[in-house]
Amino acid sequence: MDDKFQRYEREYLERRDMDSKPDTKTKEGRQRERIEAARKAATEADLDSWDYVVLEMLRREDPRISIKIGTMRSTESFLKLFCHGLIVKLDRPATFDELERIQAFLDSAEYEQYEDRLNKLMTREVEERLKMVLEIIGVRSQKDLLDLTDEGRRALQAKRAEIIALHDRMARQYRANRADFYKDAESYMWALPMMVVMGLGTGAMMAYMHSVAGVSYSMLDSIGRLEYADMGYDVDFDTGFGF
Repeated sequence: MDDKFQRYEREYLERRDMDSKPDTKTKEGRQRERIEAARKAATEADLDSWDYVVLEMLRREDPRISIKIGTMRSTESFLKLFCHGLIVKLDRPATFDELERIQAFLDSAEYEQYEDRLNKLMTREVEERLKMVLEIIGVRSQKDLLDLTDEGRRALQAKRAEIIALHDRMARQYRANRADFYKDAESYMWALPMMVVMGLGTGAMMAYMHSVAGVSYSMLDSIGRLEYADMGYDVDFDTGFGF
């Protein structure tokens, strides 16, 4: 979570504490204030690699984004992407094929386990935050569809090109056994989530980066296990997603 969202969290908690004190604001007025603060924080926040991972998954129409990324992190990404104009709720009902695909996911054991876990962990604060974000985006049910805007597709294409160029530069440094690869490895970590979801990697180089990333990139394990299983990905990082 970036600094702007951390600041928003503090402001949100302060406002929540103020709710218990007598004031002249109505409940609706306080809710509008929270929504405006969330919009402002999301609009001003810089997009990070995880946000582009969510954008890539939306492009693939992957319904398991929250399972792979985590509920709160993916919700934050949805809000940021929406406020940056990169995604939008489709102004049409889902087709039969789309509904069938969504329902198949909702009926899966994977989703049932996720829903059960979410119910056990849910708090009032988290529930209010999720409802607020869904209200801003305009999503009212699990069958509402989100898609990339034209700007979103251009932004994703540009980010993919940037990640590929960075990966190629890293790979050349690694193959040449240049000391600057190891010296600069930490500075490359911001790109690791997109590299994983794009299936980029050259064997030991990606394994080394994953080990350097450590627990701060634990969500990579979730993405990796699911994506690699789906695509028959070799855990030695020698194959990709066929892009």
